[in-house]
Amino acid sequence: MPLRRTISPLAGCLTLAAAACSPSVSTDEYLKILSSDAYVVVGDMPLVAPIAALPETWPRIEPFTFEPAPSPEGELPRFEAFRKASAGPETAPRFDQLKIVIRAYGSKINAPSDALCSRMTREWSRSVCDDPANLLTQTLPPSGSFYLVDDRRLENFRNFGLGGRETMFDQLKTMDLSTGATGIVCDRTPTGRNQSCTAAKSIKGHLAAVWRFSNAATGADAEEARRQGEAIAAFALHGLARTENYPALREMIRKIREF
Repeated sequence: MPLRRTISPLAGCLTLAAAACSPSVSTDEYLKILSSDAYVVVGDMPLVAPIAALPETWPRIEPFTFEPAPSPEGELPRFEAFRKASAGPETAPRFDQLKIVIRAYGSKINAPSDALCSRMTREWSRSVCDDPANLLTQTLPPSGSFYLVDDRRLENFRNFGLGGRETMFDQLKTMDLSTGATGIVCDRTPTGRNQSCTAAKSIKGHLAAVWRFSNAATGADAEEARRQGEAIAAFALHGLARTENYPALREMIRKIREF
């Protein structure tokens, strides 16, 4: 068992198939970490999400495959510090931007999906964990990922390139999010058939959402971005709030899909 004494279980047993990992100890600890709730604050809004949904807080790995990659010195201590701080609301760390990923987490582990899904504490996370066709995942952006951000710190997207000359910040700074509508801005000089676009929506107070969107040139595309924005807002307010309201989230997602 020397591996467990020298390397974080998350870094050492990410595939859940490594011969050095004990299925009865290391795998269990790994699943406990992924399913544990993290208390965070974004845009002055307290939020709660399972660590499985927050890949950018992990030690450096390939997102969603749980394949380990070399972690530079300091990565594991940083992750352990995040776990400790995010274990309760009193010490919840603050983020200017936080990537959220909604996927069938149980299908990405080399173990029965219920081994992870049954540990999830929130109804929404259990509902998507082993169901890729869940209505929530179908209504959110197809990538399953978006950023929750502090709308006072959008300049942090200066380094988020879109494949052309523009960055996500170049597009964000032209939007007026105060209207509450979903904003969409695309490359003025697309490099190919597909335009790279940024979508954003104010949610509540200084909490907003930012995500990538392609081909928003038509009314149908803009309407799809609007639905995605409404779904993200409903998810943040009812799924990620300190007190989850899953019935309200489910009803709002149903209504969004009807229009």
